Amino acid sequence: MMKDIEQTLNQLKQILQRHLVDQAEDARCQALLNRIEQQVLEAYFDPVTQLPNRSQLNAYLKTAIVQSQRTENPVAVLFVDLDRFKYVNDTLGHQAGDALLKQVAQRLQSSVRKSDWVLRIGGDEFVLILPEQNALPKLEALAEKMIDHLSQPYHLTEGLAQIGASIGVAVGGGTQTPAMEALSAYISRLIEQADEAMYQAKQAGRGCIRFYNAFLEAENRKRLRLERTLQQAIALEQLHVTYESVCDLQQMEVDGIEARWSAAEVDLAGMSLEQALKWIDNRDLNETLSCQLIERALDFLQALVEAGHGYKMAFNVGVEQLQNPEFPRWLERQLLQRALTAEWVILELDESNFALERTDVIAQLQKLSRLGVGLTLDNVGKGAFPFSLLQLPEIDNVKISEALTQGLLQDEVAFQLVKGLIALCQALGKAVVIEGVETQDQLLTLKSLGCDLIQGRFLGEPQSAETFRQQHLDELSGDLHWVHKVKHALSEMEDEDF
Repeated sequence: MMKDIEQTLNQLKQILQRHLVDQAEDARCQALLNRIEQQVLEAYFDPVTQLPNRSQLNAYLKTAIVQSQRTENPVAVLFVDLDRFKYVNDTLGHQAGDALLKQVAQRLQSSVRKSDWVLRIGGDEFVLILPEQNALPKLEALAEKMIDHLSQPYHLTEGLAQIGASIGVAVGGGTQTPAMEALSAYISRLIEQADEAMYQAKQAGRGCIRFYNAFLEAENRKRLRLERTLQQAIALEQLHVTYESVCDLQQMEVDGIEARWSAAEVDLAGMSLEQALKWIDNRDLNETLSCQLIERALDFLQALVEAGHGYKMAFNVGVEQLQNPEFPRWLERQLLQRALTAEWVILELDESNFALERTDVIAQLQKLSRLGVGLTLDNVGKGAFPFSLLQLPEIDNVKISEALTQGLLQDEVAFQLVKGLIALCQALGKAVVIEGVETQDQLLTLKSLGCDLIQGRFLGEPQSAETFRQQHLDELSGDLHWVHKVKHALSEMEDEDF
């Protein structure tokens, strides 16, 4: 392939020299030739690593597959995705990131034969095309060696960096090579298979290898169908925003509202909307839905405030927004358009957003905190919760996961965890929200532990904007519907402090 490009360049030079030698000075001619050569190199080669770029992927693979058809030995396609590269790029700078990519390219090239091809197809993704593969165990051992090599420390001018890699492998060609007229589609499918295997490797954790197989193909088709279903639901406005009260447990009154999407009208193959979005893992789709939720919730909040019945409005924000430097300014514009101040807004941030490779979100939290919005650490207790997050001054509230709430009365460990988290957060000056409250006994237990805020179906089902507004107006003159039951239970317990 490189020889073909060099040959074409030489032919261009000869043509231009014949055409321009009598019409311009040699320097002008040479400058034009150099510019053409530079443009060709930029079109076909990555400027950082000097490796072939994505534009050459199909051509290289076609060459390898045609060759494999003659020898009957298959071709392996390896998709390599770096782990934690963004963290290096964000903390040490783009110059360090480029230097690291150059070293990655060198390590990949040194791991394979001279007859193999290494390409950088963009960002932190590389593709290796390995012709003449006739032993899959050897291929797996090669991929494992490659991951180990890429995981060794990188010595950069800006400091020491350590990353990892995940690899997806697809094998094709050889005796399976189709007729020439179907070759283009076959090549595209082989690339998709390697990409799908790499996705599965990322899902399995860092430093993993996955080979494409039929099960992965079925999973991919299911995911694509689910994604199309959601895209269609958005277009047909089949997703609706519902609102759930967040209540002050000590004062027995509504303190705020959480806005969430409801997909009751959409067939999500037995999944909740949250599960479906996590499974699809489409950044653009997640960001679109998150922004639309914020816009609709702020419209409702504006209507409540103008009617004199405003509450703090909470909604979830995903890592897509936290990694988007424009998000704080976008949110500020949304508030200004509705004449709302930032104090009305609470952003809920899932604890998983603070994994090691996402520490770049801390700077975003600082911007949002300066804007004046409240910040809640969400789903605490659902995963591996790093207690160091409680030290962040930007975090105002901590929301304990529904999983812990459900075990509150049956599991001593869950009870002690909830009790300890409430005490710890209050000692640090952070309000505690308990979600998933479904029974009166859970509520009474939480009240005895001094919990600040609660939400859940015991307080009422999530409601549409109109239903929520009407119920709120009906209850302005008296207690909330659940308060009567709690007061009665407390009187039976002779709680004199109520």
